[in-house]
Formats: sequence, C-alpha cells, structure tokens
Amino acid sequence: MERMKRCLLFADFLGTSESYSSIERVQRRRELLESAVEAFFLPILESYDLYVYIVSDSLFVTCPSVQPLLRPVAKLFNHFLSMEPSGRTEPLRLNLLRGAISYGEVAEASVLKNSERVIAIPMLDDSLPRATALEKIRKGSRVFLDSIVPESLINDQMKYLLKWEHIPGKGSPKTNVCEFLWPCLAYESDHSGLLQSTERIRAQWLTLLRTKEWEASEYEQGLMVQLDETLKLFIRSLARFDDEREVRDCLLSILPKTVDEKTDVTFEWGVWFQALKALCQWSTRTHEMETRVIRDRLELVRNILSNDKSYWDSFLTELEKPDYAAFKKSVAAILR
Repeated sequence: MERMKRCLLFADFLGTSESYSSIERVQRRRELLESAVEAFFLPILESYDLYVYIVSDSLFVTCPSVQPLLRPVAKLFNHFLSMEPSGRTEPLRLNLLRGAISYGEVAEASVLKNSERVIAIPMLDDSLPRATALEKIRKGSRVFLDSIVPESLINDQMKYLLKWEHIPGKGSPKTNVCEFLWPCLAYESDHSGLLQSTERIRAQWLTLLRTKEWEASEYEQGLMVQLDETLKLFIRSLARFDDEREVRDCLLSILPKTVDEKTDVTFEWGVWFQALKALCQWSTRTHEMETRVIRDRLELVRNILSNDKSYWDSFLTELEKPDYAAFKKSVAAILR
C-alpha cells in the first residue's frame, strides 16, 4: 500500500538566538506566532486538510498540496514584516520570518500515545531535514520550495514562484531551487501597498546603512543583510507586475540619480543590479519604457561602479550567472 505524501511548511524567526536572551522575549515571540497562526491558518484547517504544530517559536504545517499553503504563508510573512524592525540593540523588534516547503511521506509510529504528559507530534519523515536545510540557504525573509515537490502541485502557481537555475548570492551554490515570491500574493490586489512596503524596507535599510561604516563581516551577520535580501525579494516581486506605471517609478527611485549622490557602493550595487534587472523585465513586457531611460541609469551605475574599486567588474561577473542570461542580453543591447 502506497504511503500518504504531504507537503510540509517549516518557518521560524530570523535572529532567534538573540530572542532567547530573556524569558519575556521568548514568550513575546511565541504569543506573536500563535496569534498570527490563529488568524491565518486556523480558519482553513478543515477545508484544506491542514495540520498545524508549533514548537518553541517554529511553525510546522502539513497539507496535501502546495496551493492552500501559499496564501496564508504570504499573509503570515507580510504580517511580521509589517512590524517595524529596529536597530541591532533591540532584537526583540526584529520579527522577520523565513521558511521552506518540502514534500515527503507521512511518518507513523505506534510506541507512544498522546496523554496528559506526553505529546507525540506526527511529522513527515524525510522531508523535515530537507526543509530545515532549505530554509537556511539564503538570507532574508524568503521561502524556498523543495525541488522534489511534484510539478503538478505547483504548475498553476507559477505566477508566484521563481525558478532559480543556479541561485546566486552569498552562500553555498544551489541548483534548481524554486522560490515563493510571497509579496506577489500578499499584495496581489494592492499594488500601492507593495510599492509602499518596498519603499519602507529600502528606507529602513538605507537609514541603518548610513549610520556607520560597515565591515563586510558585521554586515553579513546581522539585521543589515536580512533587510538587504528582503528588499531584493520585493524588487523581484515588483518585476512581476506589468500593468502599473508606478512600478517603473519605484524601481527608478532605487537607482542613483547623479554621480555625486551619497552611496555605499559596497552594499548598494547589488540592490541596483536587481532594480535594473526588474526594469528590463518590466519594460520588455509592457513596451512602455524608453530604452534611453534605462540606458541613462545603467550608464550612471556603470560610471559610479567603475570609479570605486572596479565594482563594475563585479556587476559584469554577476551577469554571467545562468539566471541572468536575459538580463545580460538586455544590458548588451542597451549599451551597444
């Protein structure tokens, strides 16, 4: 008899170690998580055959398919991101989630039975370690899908998903990774809300970025890199909306306007890269962006990067990644 298979969502808070510095912080995280689960998952438990488990400040949800998980996950992640993140000295207010969705067989055991003092939580067997590993492959408030999730479970959700051939960025190389662009679903009928959230995240990131000179090692271990990668997620999500001229203006606002503008090229060029890529995607579909507008901003970025430790070389190296082939072609055509 074939064993039943289910999808597993695993999500937890970023910056967990800092949140355990006091019992009050532990309790607060747990209260926040339980309240959000009650709002976003409990109303659909029976309708979609969901099971929810909370262990400490980690969330596990099982479901027969991917589709019923995506909308409550988008609401959950957006709910916590909407809470104001704070400086590095106030970790309690850093309420960002990251997660993964895996797929596997239901594990069964008959040794222990639930009782007043024993709670044996049923769980998936081989998918749990994959989910916990997948959840950690990149920084930011992001959700990755297990490569073994059957395509039949995600084909009708591709407008919310991004398939990475070889996911770029800092971290171990990963191939054939599918990412859930949850802002696309969280703001599906509220484009202005997505624009406002993108601008808010960028403002928070820039404010912290300009409070000091950051060492790369410090930047990569704290709140900064989490906001950095979350901002890039929102930029990639903006690129999926092709019926709003405001999207173009928002993406342009992320890019420098003059060579004299105050910037920290070390950390900002990656965000510029994603904004330019999103502009090329958006304009290709809508045919509303004049090539001259992109060319002017691209040439400005090139001038800034070329004048500061040859970051333009890093930009070109990033373009060689498989997932940026279309963007590379657009850059070559624009600068021709």
